[in-house]
Amino acid sequence: MDEVQTFLSLVAEERIQLELDGATRNEKVFQEVAQLLAAHGYHRTYKQCRDKLKKLKSDYRTIKDHNGTNRRTWKWFDQMDAIDASTVIAASPPARPSTPATSSSTSRTPERLVPGMKYD
Repeated sequence: MDEVQTFLSLVAEERIQLELDGATRNEKVFQEVAQLLAAHGYHRTYKQCRDKLKKLKSDYRTIKDHNGTNRRTWKWFDQMDAIDASTVIAASPPARPSTPATSSSTSRTPERLVPGMKYD
């Protein structure tokens, strides 16, 4: 199995995707990916893993944007498309239940009470 193939299969794992989607600071996630890669014989730093995924996502978006008019192929397209689809699903907020409409007179923003002040 080739290194990029291994890398993408690790990054595509649902647990890794959930951690990446929920983290603004993802160093620990990429450290884990680097450790998992090392177990497969590929020794990379977490920064190399993070940069590789950024580059692959950039390439994927560029190709996907051009596929509407000028069909292009890319070795990693299907895997990146699956990762992108899982990211969109995981990142979309849960559906909110519909609530009956209320009149504007009954839906007020509560006032902020300041401790120590007297109110009438």
